[in-house]
Amino acid sequence: MKHIFLTLLLIACLACAGCTDPAGIAIPDPASQSPESEFVLNESVHPGDDFYAYVNDA
Repeated sequence: MKHIFLTLLLIACLACAGCTDPAGIAIPDPASQSPESEFVLNESVHPGDDFYAYVNDA
């Protein structure tokens, strides 16, 4: 019984630690971002044909 309790406690602690943001990393406000910083896909290329060109607009 003691091993089960300790295992559940460890799982709960790891789950709680994984749900928080790392210290010192701020999440940017989407309203403050400029339109130039938005990610744009090259839709003239089919992703199945050339995925690199599709995501990098090459």
